[in-house]
Amino acid sequence: MPSAIYHVYPPEEQWSNMWAKCDLDREIKLCGKRELAGHLLPVLRTFNKPSIVESGCGSGSWVLYLQRNGFEDVIGVDNYVPALQQLEARGGRAVEGDVRHLPFEDQSIDVCLSLGVVEHFPEGPGALLREMARILVPGGYMFVTVPYYNWVRRLITHPLRSAYIYLKGIPQRFNEYRFRDREFADLCRNSGFEVISCTTDDYLPNELSFGLHTDFPFLRAGTSGELNGIGTVMCSTLRKVSPWLISGGVLVIARKLESK
Repeated sequence: MPSAIYHVYPPEEQWSNMWAKCDLDREIKLCGKRELAGHLLPVLRTFNKPSIVESGCGSGSWVLYLQRNGFEDVIGVDNYVPALQQLEARGGRAVEGDVRHLPFEDQSIDVCLSLGVVEHFPEGPGALLREMARILVPGGYMFVTVPYYNWVRRLITHPLRSAYIYLKGIPQRFNEYRFRDREFADLCRNSGFEVISCTTDDYLPNELSFGLHTDFPFLRAGTSGELNGIGTVMCSTLRKVSPWLISGGVLVIARKLESK
């Protein structure tokens, strides 16, 4: 079962703070430092002018990153209008919509991305995964990431967070699920996909880390995964043991099953 995480601050405050701190130029540059980019770009280049949708695009850093890498038919979908307006002002394509009801016809899209989105629904990600399967052509690709329930979180940070919320009497306001790798891969298979790969989702340079930056505030040197000196040494050391120890996320690369 996935592990549920609850907001420490009111959800509206947490989300508004996140968007207020977003440096879009910085986020676009960071896309190229993600493990995801090394998996995504080679697949996209096997297509001739692929149609690409990002389900839950936020400020649109990946939409703009892909455009700058030569992919013209990229469109982001989100329900947060200020972020979409920012994306459009930069020349990106955006559509306001609900990721549970994507505004595209059946079997009309070649590749669908959803990065750090499907975990935020209390009922689970199944409906969102099936919706991506609906819009993809048979054999189309899905790239989806969710937070990883790694061993550091299982043994240290989740128990500490739960104790803090309990002792402070903070109301339990759902934020997200964090998944084990095989668990999430099985959810994708059950939603109409053939899983090609299930791997870590984090940054490549050791001075950047989703996992350590999220879980240990004293290791932060910025707002977008940057680590201080101690954090960088810890990241380098633990990744040599296993990248799964501290990976912030799970990436599943999957293909929609061919129609029978």
